[in-house]
Amino acid sequence: MPDDFPWVWERLKDGLRPELPLTVSEWASRYRILPPTSAEPGRWRNDRTPFLAEIMDALSVHSPTERVVFMKGAQIGATEAGNNWIGYVIHNAPGLMLAVLPSLDDIKRNSATRIDPLIECSPVLKERVVEPRSREPGNSMFRKKFLGGELVLTGATSAKGLRSTPARYLFMDEIDAYPADADDEGDPVALAIQRTVTFKGRRKIYLVSTPTLKGFSRIEAAYLESDRRIFEVPCLDVGGHHTQAAYNFVRGKDARRVWAVKGHNIPGKAIWPRKPSKDNKGRVPLYMVGVSAAKEAIYARLKITEPGPGFLHFPADRPDTYFRQLTAERMKTVYVKGRATRVWEAGSRRNEALDLKVYNLAALYGLQAIGLDLNGTAAVLSGLPDRVSGQAVAVPAIMRRKPTRSTWLSG
Repeated sequence: MPDDFPWVWERLKDGLRPELPLTVSEWASRYRILPPTSAEPGRWRNDRTPFLAEIMDALSVHSPTERVVFMKGAQIGATEAGNNWIGYVIHNAPGLMLAVLPSLDDIKRNSATRIDPLIECSPVLKERVVEPRSREPGNSMFRKKFLGGELVLTGATSAKGLRSTPARYLFMDEIDAYPADADDEGDPVALAIQRTVTFKGRRKIYLVSTPTLKGFSRIEAAYLESDRRIFEVPCLDVGGHHTQAAYNFVRGKDARRVWAVKGHNIPGKAIWPRKPSKDNKGRVPLYMVGVSAAKEAIYARLKITEPGPGFLHFPADRPDTYFRQLTAERMKTVYVKGRATRVWEAGSRRNEALDLKVYNLAALYGLQAIGLDLNGTAAVLSGLPDRVSGQAVAVPAIMRRKPTRSTWLSG
């Protein structure tokens, strides 16, 4: 008898046992362990994201729901709900599962940063999934074999990956980012759903995405075909409270370059004002940032292709999503009281990177307004000799400064 026969026999019995009467949310609270890299490592807590519970439970095998559509905002846990479902399937309801992301690069990143930690950190999953080995095809970046089933991960750009695997369970993430056509074989969403036909009546399909353009959005169309449930939360009375807290924080710190800023879209306004306004409830200096001018400057610099004045440098590890956000907005002509006005609009596209760039540029203009001379500093630096190993480089007096301990956060 082979040495590993007892293990195989125990795993075989696990595969033959009936599905436990658990919902996905119950499974997650009992068995899901979030990795140390998570914002909140440790055991999954449904009370942190209560709006996900009903969505997860509709994916449970005992739910009569066949297709779940989640049209949502960014970064609210939709993918993690899907990962909980993956764990539930591996442990509680084994079968063939297909997970589709927009591209193969997304699959590689997701497999390494989400799926592998999901398995490694949850003991009930680690003991059921084939161990990763160099010669073992059962656990790779694109396939995770487990007792009674297999998880296949593919990109929406690959028609071969979409039509090669029959699946009882189908998880399609960020479908609005899918291409219109996969290798000239048709809509990737339709191709993937076709893989579940064999399991009709027992299949589960989970469609997830942040919506893009109204009228052209896949997730919007799928949502309109559903029963259109909405999770509503009360609007918290925080606008005034946090604004006042911000005013209190900056009060008396203007000399320490701690400034209250607010953006406005008035065309023609300078990026940084000549002087701040005190026309606010906190009666503190408030610097109104010319957002429109800042965006025009940023977009003009993005067009510069050769290093030199105005050229924008970025770290090499910036993801594609950063640049999509940075270039999310377009200048559009609108008519206000019969007059044509040019405004910047992002539509439904995320633009956090552009907003951050605007305020970073405004901060630079603010520092220049009080005497920062980057050209002068660059000239000084360019005159320094190269550092030689073992030898110190003398720093000109203009650059030497006695270190001080900052108390601006507490003072």
